[in-house]
Amino acid sequence: MDAITEVSQEIGMTKGYLQRILSNTNKYYRVTSKKKKTGKLRRIESPGKVLKGIQRWLLNVRISQDKVPSNIFGFIPHRNIKDNALMHINNRFLLNMDIEDFFPSIGSKKIQKAFQKLGYSKEKSEIYTKLCTYNEHLPQGAPTSPSISNLIFIDIDINILKITTAAAITYSRYADDLSFSSNNFEDLKLLEKKIIKLLNKNNFSINRNKTKYLTRKNKFTVTGLILNSGKPTIGRDKKRLLRSMIHHYISKKNVSLESKILGHLSFIKDIEPDYFKKYIKYIEKINKKYSKK
Repeated sequence: MDAITEVSQEIGMTKGYLQRILSNTNKYYRVTSKKKKTGKLRRIESPGKVLKGIQRWLLNVRISQDKVPSNIFGFIPHRNIKDNALMHINNRFLLNMDIEDFFPSIGSKKIQKAFQKLGYSKEKSEIYTKLCTYNEHLPQGAPTSPSISNLIFIDIDINILKITTAAAITYSRYADDLSFSSNNFEDLKLLEKKIIKLLNKNNFSINRNKTKYLTRKNKFTVTGLILNSGKPTIGRDKKRLLRSMIHHYISKKNVSLESKILGHLSFIKDIEPDYFKKYIKYIEKINKKYSKK
């Protein structure tokens, strides 16, 4: 039985339909742009319903992240940004680095090798790769992209860990955000050059504008969470913004804010469960106040 027939049976799709998709996977994507906080546009390549369904099957049934190191936290069940931040809670100095164009930097050859490392044949790996790529790179918008990026990065993560362990530096990664912390500032300065060299060797580059050195005198921030108080918090600004949104939602009956508020509340419940309880009391108080009017 040939590989396409096998994969079509695995998916539960006719061989002919799968062949049509494989002949030009690009046409099964919708390309849009989303504005970043910096004002620049992020290109989003979203798979259509059928292809997304196939990708979700691949993600759940064919992509294993068992070998991803324990200091990697993005897009792995039971690991999150709070765990990522806690890695650095006891150190005095922090270096944050960001990989530029992370997904577009990961091409088909690397992806096919990753599938083969998982134990799939060359032929099947080529098919799986086509089903997970747009213009021969990882698409920003496909459900499979984050997990595949973790698989691609395993060897690099292991090499970084060897370097950082030898220098008593703590390393963690959440997607394209790399964080390093130490009680020796000079060690971090020396490390930066080594990381840039290693990433360049693997066809990745650092966004220099996002490289930041932080101390406890600054906002000691890892993936958006502030550690100055000795535990991860979302920060005062975000708390004030959420209070303002809740007040506006209830007092002005602005229903368009509902999904945003629920998202923020869910996030703070995970990061600061005690402070989440304060919001519940605040909502009850505001509801009571405006229900009388």
